[in-house]
Amino acid sequence: MISVTTAAELTAVEPHSDHPTPADIDDLRRRLVDELHERLAGWQRPAGMLGITKSRIRAATGCPASILGETAPRDISDAMALGGIVDAAASMLLVSDTIPGRAPWLGAILAVMTATEPELAAHVGAMGIHERDQFRALVHERCETLRDLLGDLRACEGTAQERFRVVLTGPGVTLTGRTDLVLGRRHRAIVEVKSGAVRGEQVDELAFYALLASLRDGRSPVAVAVVALGSARIDAHAVTVDLVEASARRVVDAAAALVDVDRAV
Repeated sequence: MISVTTAAELTAVEPHSDHPTPADIDDLRRRLVDELHERLAGWQRPAGMLGITKSRIRAATGCPASILGETAPRDISDAMALGGIVDAAASMLLVSDTIPGRAPWLGAILAVMTATEPELAAHVGAMGIHERDQFRALVHERCETLRDLLGDLRACEGTAQERFRVVLTGPGVTLTGRTDLVLGRRHRAIVEVKSGAVRGEQVDELAFYALLASLRDGRSPVAVAVVALGSARIDAHAVTVDLVEASARRVVDAAAALVDVDRAV
């Protein structure tokens, strides 16, 4: 664990003694490709690549049958809308720390989400007056907590909603993900924002993002962190060889589980 009070401090963290080197990453890629070849041997592949995401890893290693419901329509909830709002707020705070008080938080973010997440914006718009007032207060609380926990990001070079895509052509596997924030240039940190509390599986999700960044760029981020607004805390972890290798093993296990589901149905 890394002890910080704001996400901005992560860009000053020095690499762990077991931080992956470019040679470590090259070796990890080779071993990952070989293991995927071995585990997927004999599978009658449908058209296209086998896609691996953090949600598919979670489903495949927890309840593989749930993967069959991936194409079902989304059941929009207040919690889902709140999650989308705090993600948008993080993006806004990366470029400005001057967003004012209570009413503008929800209004300003919904103006953006109407274009980017119309289903979530429509869900908030359909709330009754009393329900919306309560939701507005919750958004204000979470976004103010977010501002405090992110800190001053103006000096942190970074990107919001960065997409990662790693194509492993040999075994026909694509790894994809999207992070809330990537902070820093020389010492990069990947930051995920959660509207609720820290959950145990979030460390695995952070490790997957570290793996994606390592394989895509040939160098690893220094740290990964989750900013949990429900509990007002930051859980930050150093990126080590063990962290990315453990994530690579989960990718292989998830790919094998997805193939088993395909064979079964």
